Amino acid sequence: MDQGEVRSRAEAVTGWRYWQVDPDARAPLRSLSQRGYAWPPRAVLVARCADGQPHVAPAPRCGCGIHASADLASLQAQALCLRPGGLVVGKVALWGPVISEERPDGGSGDHRGRFAVPLRLSVVRGTVTGSALDTVVERLGAYAVPVGVVSLEDAVGEASATILRFLTLSASTAG
Repeated sequence: MDQGEVRSRAEAVTGWRYWQVDPDARAPLRSLSQRGYAWPPRAVLVARCADGQPHVAPAPRCGCGIHASADLASLQAQALCLRPGGLVVGKVALWGPVISEERPDGGSGDHRGRFAVPLRLSVVRGTVTGSALDTVVERLGAYAVPVGVVSLEDAVGEASATILRFLTLSASTAG
């Protein structure tokens, strides 16, 4: 698909992604890879090219657009890029121009879309603890979608969970 298939919101592609969470912010969900990109509650997120190129995102020859993996297993394969801190995993709807890329093994890979909204959110247990967990779940209610809690292993896979625990421990003792 070179130019991206144009889809209406009713024909949205669904996918999975991770966010960092800042429970004190007006928009608690933050993009992991694009610092400064916040997902506003009860609003449609509109993609823009992070490289500042003068084209509408997503563009075929650029990596821009709102990214989502086709399924949770595909997302977990990318979990090695996670950072310590509050983490949320969830399902999103993408529409407008959507570019879907196949994996080398022929399976469904990533999608990049122009417009997105969360459909379901889960706070990752172990990345947010104690009373902060209840606060984060409550703040995510602003998105007006189902919000739950999921284990670290179920969210990121066993290997990434081990690495993330180590990074979190290292960050807490380095100082």
